[in-house]
Amino acid sequence: MPELPEVETVRRIVAEHIRGKEMIAVEVNHSGVLDGISDADFSALLLGHAVEDMKRRGKYLIFCLDDGRELLLHLRMTGQLVYFEDDFEQDKHCHVIVRFAQGGWFYRDVRRFGRFCPIGVDGKTECGLKKLGLEPMDRQFTLNYVKDGLQSRRGPIKSRLLDQEFIAGIGNIYADEILFEARIHPQKPCSELTNCQLKRLKKAAETVLEEAIAHRGTTFSDYRDGYGRVGGHQEHLKVFHRGGKTCPRCGETIVTLKCGGRTTSYCPKCQKR
Repeated sequence: MPELPEVETVRRIVAEHIRGKEMIAVEVNHSGVLDGISDADFSALLLGHAVEDMKRRGKYLIFCLDDGRELLLHLRMTGQLVYFEDDFEQDKHCHVIVRFAQGGWFYRDVRRFGRFCPIGVDGKTECGLKKLGLEPMDRQFTLNYVKDGLQSRRGPIKSRLLDQEFIAGIGNIYADEILFEARIHPQKPCSELTNCQLKRLKKAAETVLEEAIAHRGTTFSDYRDGYGRVGGHQEHLKVFHRGGKTCPRCGETIVTLKCGGRTTSYCPKCQKR
């Protein structure tokens, strides 16, 4: 599933090209990717309007329309939001196409788990957004915020990093990378983290996500950026998906285990329990 760096990469690319352009044609090829709105109402929501801005919250994209309404998109596992300038080769997985006088954007999703949902129609959507925790790039993401969210918890730090109500946007890939950067064992109980480890964790969360955005996100399978290209950060991962390979820091063999039901990779020498 695309995480914060992937979704932010898509947002930056697509937003740059679609802001202020009137949407003159909307084609819905599969209504299953619409939540809480019909094909006709979805088209009416967009036709004749322009996107003033595109925001991101955690792993969610938010289209801010020129009439004040907002449309939320969650890419889920295989969703792709891509801008096109002239035209593109459409296949059976292309479920929504929106056109301008020149160019437009389309939504492609092999497994069709992603969803468009108008904000304000479904109270659960707004409630879910409000429950999201801070992001590592937020100014309020301070050491005290990290301490408050961890020191009373007995569960493993890896599982807590995946809790979107604590930190929004981190998934399995970047949780492993953050813990490696901070030299913390993924199964270490949150309440046992030292002050030094908490400082390293906060810094690692910031730097790992920023580096991943700079490389346009990580592609192992379906993720594509806003131009339809694969990301580049998979070439820079230190531990994730690298079980059995050598640690780039110390040369020890990277191992995998299950933590909270999620496959987890770490270096047993750099990240001692």
